Amino acid sequence: KKRLYRAASSLVGLYDQVFWHASTPSEKSDIARNFGVGSEAILTSRVLVASDMVAMNQSTSDAMAQTEAGQGQNALRVCFLSRISPMKNLQFALQVLQGVRSNIVLTIHGPKEDPEYWGLCQQAIDRLPAHISVHYAGPVDSDKVVEAIAAHDLLFVPTLGENFGHVFIESWSAGVPVLISDRTPWRDLFNQNLGWDLPLGDVQPFIDALHEAAGWSDEMRLQVRSACRTMANDIIFDAKAIESNRNLFLTVLGKSQS
Repeated sequence: KKRLYRAASSLVGLYDQVFWHASTPSEKSDIARNFGVGSEAILTSRVLVASDMVAMNQSTSDAMAQTEAGQGQNALRVCFLSRISPMKNLQFALQVLQGVRSNIVLTIHGPKEDPEYWGLCQQAIDRLPAHISVHYAGPVDSDKVVEAIAAHDLLFVPTLGENFGHVFIESWSAGVPVLISDRTPWRDLFNQNLGWDLPLGDVQPFIDALHEAAGWSDEMRLQVRSACRTMANDIIFDAKAIESNRNLFLTVLGKSQS
């Protein structure tokens, strides 16, 4: 359906006068490839890169100030928070948990967007060993996301692809590291004490990451939480992101009036 739509929209020139906002250079390339933006001159003038803006709200501030989660717990508290659909890859996360030896409590937040896919996930949940506990907690209001994540030790969303991933920023603002795929703009997370970004071709690195997180000392958890909050602050108050978005609107305004 998408391929047919792109072909038809290109044929009638539906997007010829559209300005595109790309969050990252890689998304700019995706736009050019999928919508046939064309020559380098058109690509430069019509596809503009500006980092997504992330708002700070009261729940974020509260979560950043609250008592550290996870200390003295017998099980690693893991959160999956996203739409329950093939793109967000919950089924893969459950496959990973099948091979984990550590005690895990997984809380799943998100709307059951694809009932058939949720059925497959339920089957995977039923096959999990006894030391892996899973609870479906339903959707979360947008202003409660940070608060929901803050009650956990790790956010686990092995997505098939994100152009930005606001939920990862929300997780870091709560002081919670992330375990994600390498199909997002957020890379080299392990070396920054922010979590892991791993390829989806093998479950074992994900299993190893969960074992490592489960074995963290309280001191290590505090170090990771501090690094996460620092990263979130750097993103939320990034002057370059503010300026790039300002320039995007001024550029489009100027070109539209010319």
